[in-house]
Amino acid sequence: MDAQTDPVGVRPVLGSAVGALVVGLAALCFVALPLIGAPLGAVAVVSGLLARRELRRNEAVRGSRISLAGFLLGATVLAFGALLLLLPFLLAALSALRA
Repeated sequence: MDAQTDPVGVRPVLGSAVGALVVGLAALCFVALPLIGAPLGAVAVVSGLLARRELRRNEAVRGSRISLAGFLLGATVLAFGALLLLLPFLLAALSALRA
């Protein structure tokens, strides 16, 4: 390989970090459907945390910000999913208090 295709000193990106980001983006696409988005968000959170643990152990790879982005996307989708699932109950409780 020549110097352009195999640069010296460039560390590869951890695959599980990229996976966390991809699943987090998929979860974001389904944020309005909590039964699909919430499980994807949970997978993004767990895989983001596992990728960050691996990155702390192995300095030969990079991807800390990528795994953090996947984690944050997953956590955001989980929060919105929980809100969407609990919203009908909260509205019913508020309407019962007013009556």
